[in-house]
Amino acid sequence: MEVFLATPDKKVFSGAASDVLVNAEKGQINILEKHANLITLVKPGVVRIRGAQEKNFQVGEGVLKVENDRVSILCKEVRES
Repeated sequence: MEVFLATPDKKVFSGAASDVLVNAEKGQINILEKHANLITLVKPGVVRIRGAQEKNFQVGEGVLKVENDRVSILCKEVRES
């Protein structure tokens, strides 16, 4: 699946991944390939993106959208950890 992580000012990550772990509005969710379409709020914490390599990002509040095997995460603040 394709993953896109950005702030209002810049693109932070764009690439292929096998799973994404996010602190969402109602708890932690792990998004895998072929996940059902979803829109949810993101809570501050760590976003883990696993593909060829694992990347971790500290994020602020934001929104996540899953649609057609594409994950888009837009947050107020993002920094790689």
